[in-house]
Amino acid sequence: MSLKERPIPLQLNTTVPKPKVDTSYSWLAMYFVLNLTLTIYNKAILSTFHFSFPWTLTGIHTLCSGLGALIMAKLGYFTPSQLGERENMVMLMFSFLYTLNIAISNVSL
Repeated sequence: MSLKERPIPLQLNTTVPKPKVDTSYSWLAMYFVLNLTLTIYNKAILSTFHFSFPWTLTGIHTLCSGLGALIMAKLGYFTPSQLGERENMVMLMFSFLYTLNIAISNVSL
């Protein structure tokens, strides 16, 4: 059997790279889409089920967001960075504003 007739052995790649989102624009677009989706979802929950506790709904969403981020970190979708005191304060302020945004949106529905 010549080299041209010999079959090529099947090679399996067992390490499939996980898809990662790397650009700031992708994260910003995802934020706006998810924020709009969350607002519409909250309106549906509050009106359909006559759920009159928007602050509780905000707390549930914040808890689920935190758990989702923890699961994604454990699965390797991102690696949390070591932040300094200033970066931690900025992250805390943005987290507070994000939660306040959801809360005001829920109350206004």
